[in-house]
Amino acid sequence: MTELNGSDAARRRSTRAMALFAVTCFAVPIALLVLTVLVQLARVHEDARHRFDLIQLVPGAIFLGCAAFVFTSRRYRPVTWSGTAVMLGVGTFFVGALIAIASIGLHESVFGTIGTSFFYFPVLVVVPLGWLLGRFAWRVLLSPPIPELAETRFELAFTWRGSRRERLTIGTEHIAVSQTYTVSSGENSHTRTTTHAYPLSTLSRAEPIVLTDDDEIRFAASFSHQPQYTLGPALRLRVQGQEWTIPVDHPDVLAELARRRAASASTAGSR
Repeated sequence: MTELNGSDAARRRSTRAMALFAVTCFAVPIALLVLTVLVQLARVHEDARHRFDLIQLVPGAIFLGCAAFVFTSRRYRPVTWSGTAVMLGVGTFFVGALIAIASIGLHESVFGTIGTSFFYFPVLVVVPLGWLLGRFAWRVLLSPPIPELAETRFELAFTWRGSRRERLTIGTEHIAVSQTYTVSSGENSHTRTTTHAYPLSTLSRAEPIVLTDDDEIRFAASFSHQPQYTLGPALRLRVQGQEWTIPVDHPDVLAELARRRAASASTAGSR
């Protein structure tokens, strides 16, 4: 009965999280198309000589198609959802600007009431709201983690406790550790991510432990920067002969999750 409840919970979480990500991807492109139609209808109503121009719908339709492509390619990667929302929000600004300028002219687009909906709404509302919605969808899926999530197709990413730079990712075929850091070159700086991934079939041990001393930790790979972490619960893994120590919360659940996915990967590989 417990297993059934856990499976039901995993399915409910998956459905809710996927629905939230779908809203993140499609709500604004669809709203942009609707707004374009309303502007066209308003112009037709004001001036009978003005015809409804289907060409004006092309940028919005293309943007909706791009959103569908992004949704399809990233729907099982929750760690990318917030960034995807920001990217689509910025895209909305440019597509909305193009539609507004083509529909009502440059001056009215920038300074007029209708133009405000196209130009400033995406920047002031869509980008931050989309980012928050993407984060919320991620939390809906993973907070707190449950072992039955191993049966889903999501890449399950967990941030190390005490750090925002290091992350453990348990995929359906690979297990990986990554570190994100900023590289500065003169006045310019950019973010870089180093990832070390291994097949799940090489996972031979996963167990929860408690870190009480810095000497107990074993990093999964050489990082460009010293990883940050706090002592306490941790996950000990043995992958491809290497000993990993990952400082994370809920290590017992993550250990079970990793074992289940490793077993599934081994079964799939033996077919």
